[in-house]
Amino acid sequence: MNKHTFPWGIYIGELSPKENVAKTEDIPVLLPSEKGGFCVNYDEESETISNQFIENIALLLMQALPPKSLHIHTFDFDTAPRFRYLSQLKTHKLYHLYANTEQAKKGFDELEEIARHRLHDLLPPEIANLSEYNKTAQYPENYHLLLINLDYYPDDFIGVKRIKSFFESASKAGFYTIFYNGVEDDEELKGNREKSISYIKQKFATLSIEDKTASLNTDLFEFSQLCEFYDYQLADTNQTQIIANIIENLTACEKENTENDFLQIPIAKTQDGRSDIYFSLGENSQNYHAILIGGTGSGKSVLLNNLIIGIAERYTAQQVQLYLMDYKNGVEFDVFRNHPNCVKLFLDETDFTLAIGMIEEFTQELQLRAELMSQAKVKDIASYNQLNPDTPLPYKLLIIDEAHRLFESDFKQRQHFVKYLDHLLRQGRSYGLHLLLVTQTLQGSDIPKDILSHIALRLSFKLYNISDTYKLFESGNDVATTLDGHKFEVLINTDSGIKTANQIGRANPPLAEKEQERIAIETKLQQIKASRLPHLIVTPQILKGTVVENKETENQAQPKSDNNIFIQDTNKTVPDWLNGEAK
Repeated sequence: MNKHTFPWGIYIGELSPKENVAKTEDIPVLLPSEKGGFCVNYDEESETISNQFIENIALLLMQALPPKSLHIHTFDFDTAPRFRYLSQLKTHKLYHLYANTEQAKKGFDELEEIARHRLHDLLPPEIANLSEYNKTAQYPENYHLLLINLDYYPDDFIGVKRIKSFFESASKAGFYTIFYNGVEDDEELKGNREKSISYIKQKFATLSIEDKTASLNTDLFEFSQLCEFYDYQLADTNQTQIIANIIENLTACEKENTENDFLQIPIAKTQDGRSDIYFSLGENSQNYHAILIGGTGSGKSVLLNNLIIGIAERYTAQQVQLYLMDYKNGVEFDVFRNHPNCVKLFLDETDFTLAIGMIEEFTQELQLRAELMSQAKVKDIASYNQLNPDTPLPYKLLIIDEAHRLFESDFKQRQHFVKYLDHLLRQGRSYGLHLLLVTQTLQGSDIPKDILSHIALRLSFKLYNISDTYKLFESGNDVATTLDGHKFEVLINTDSGIKTANQIGRANPPLAEKEQERIAIETKLQQIKASRLPHLIVTPQILKGTVVENKETENQAQPKSDNNIFIQDTNKTVPDWLNGEAK
């Protein structure tokens, strides 16, 4: 069997011969995975056993598949944790908990989008399901195991039509679901919730656990009549050993595949000074956009400068390109006029339409790249570049300094900007378009939660305003307020502000003392640029309003392909979107 195929059957336990039956081998109980899932009903006395049973199934399934090929999503609003072993996979971005209505909505939306993409764009008509697709796929897709507590979800905020549409085809798209619930409270079953649960109960067979004993039925297991001669024992395993093995394999896999991150720049040292901490974007880290916050004198500007310099040191403009927007008096990025990876440098802190235009330009390129990859029948930029090593598409990173000004209420085109930004954050990851927002504070700005929800990588120097902490980090994660500002401590959080994803480091020092830093940066960039072949560098357009200082932008660092739609038009001195008002 190809290792990327999904198991034919889901192991849920053993049939052991009863005492009065001749001694025979135990019989494993397997449920056909094509059924898409099943339900577990339990009484109050059996809840702990049920939790262990469900967790065992998930651990065994993850162990049977290649590392990082199974993501587990738990929809459960209970305060107490239910799956303690699975939760250890959070730091590896393989376990996702949706613990309230807002998180559940976002999670289901994303899963629905994955299923829709696979069913409409990925699977050809002759392929029965994702497992069959993965048998021969050069780039296999991940599987998803959903664990849904029916005591809380689906709720009334999701329509029954969406629930039906999703679960009718979820199995084909690579999803398997285990529903579970305790004693039902009929008074809570109303409206959409009642209809959704009724549909689920009819579609999926049920395993009942009462008085700590499980019973099989024909709907669930077609050979359940064997229970006349055999006792059914729930799946049991050494959870501690299995999770240790899984994490060991994941760690080894991550060390072998750091190249999956398209960007890795050392920005800090661990607190003991022994190891580098990296700013990483890409498939391995599962981070695709970032936000950096820190007040004057915190070390934010030095870290940002080191990051931008590091990109020049480690990557050519064929690999990573920069778009820099400076809303801090137009001086923060002026030092990067000679950066060999910078395509456009915006230095007008008064013209906010530049930001809208740049986001629109990225959105247009997203659409063009999506069309190009669809024609190539690949799902993302990494796959496309592997198929086209001679004409790769560069990753593009847009960095906006003092970005909070674009979310202030008196910015007339804020809503328009947010709309395009949201689309870029949702879709850009697949097409190599990424964003870093930099700011001193979030006070006075209103960044929508939906925007922040797509920015998992969050870096913070010492915060003095508790409201900034609340906006960036989960409740109770106030570590950013305790950082030592004198030691330039920085908090790197890789999972949307969740406390368990915190890492504290000491930011790397600048290239030189403050008085000499600009000269040191310019000298460094000039040395890097001089060491590169002409086709591996770009010369930035420097824009202040409608003025373009470098009008003869060189056609460099571009694939030598006549039909590549991303070769820049060197006859243009000003982007199209600057010729008139933003749309």
